[in-house]
Amino acid sequence: MDSNIWQIRYFILAFFITCALPSFAEEDDSDKFAEYKIGIEGVKPMRLPIKEVEELERALLLFGKAVSTCENSQGSWYNFAIDRTAEYKIKKYRFSCNIELTLYSGSALNCLIPNGIVHEFGQAIQERSKTGRSLGDFSNIEKSFLFKKGYCSEK
Repeated sequence: MDSNIWQIRYFILAFFITCALPSFAEEDDSDKFAEYKIGIEGVKPMRLPIKEVEELERALLLFGKAVSTCENSQGSWYNFAIDRTAEYKIKKYRFSCNIELTLYSGSALNCLIPNGIVHEFGQAIQERSKTGRSLGDFSNIEKSFLFKKGYCSEK
C-alpha cells in the first residue's frame, strides 16, 4: 500500500514537472503580436509586434494632422518592418504649405501645396494610418500629391 502511494506521488510530480510547469515558465506572447498586411506590390500577412505598429500609426497620424492644418512642425517616423526612418519639416506660408519630406529611400522631396487643398493630402495620410495600411505604400491620393500633380520636386 505504501509503495502505491509513492508511485502515485511520483506520477503526479512527474506530470506536474513535464506538463504544468512549462506552461507557467513560458510567457504568452500571443497578446503582443497581431497579423498585419504589409507590402507595396501585393499584400502579405505577417505577425508583427503590436507596440511597434501602433507607434508607427501614431507618428503617421501626427504627421497627417500637421499636414492637414499646415502646422509649423518637424518630426519623423520609424518603420521597423523595413528598418528605415522618414523625416519631415512643415512650414506655413501665406498661400501655401511647404513640406520637406525625406523618404525611406533617402530621396528628399520639397512640396509646395496650396493651403486650400493641403487638407486633402493630410486626410489621406491620416486615413492610411487609421486603416492599418501604415506598413504599406502611399495611397493613390498621397502618390498624386507627391509625384503627379507637380506640387513636389526632388531636392
